[in-house]
Amino acid sequence: MNAVILVGRMTRDAEVKTLDSGSKVVSFTIAVDRSGKSKETDFIDCKAWGTTGDFISKYFTKGKPISVKGELQTRTWETENGKRKATEVRVDQVAFVPGSSNNSAPAEEPEELVF
Repeated sequence: MNAVILVGRMTRDAEVKTLDSGSKVVSFTIAVDRSGKSKETDFIDCKAWGTTGDFISKYFTKGKPISVKGELQTRTWETENGKRKATEVRVDQVAFVPGSSNNSAPAEEPEELVF
């Protein structure tokens, strides 16, 4: 089973790209603190498509807490300097973090939104 659930903070505003096919993809990175006594943070690259991506780009900005659920995806490609590889989370669901002060959340929406 390939499933990932992360809670962290947006490190930057989401970047929206429109592909040649007309599809939109939203790229963003979240900072996730490791559990335990170490004060280490992991920076996780994420991608979201369709309405999920639209929702993220509208309601989540740099510094805002976010909860994502999806699956790990690895892709490879060729460059002039050789093969490149990236591992990222393909986000299927997103939610506001309960108890956080996400001021950009619409008042009429529930705390958790799943797409």
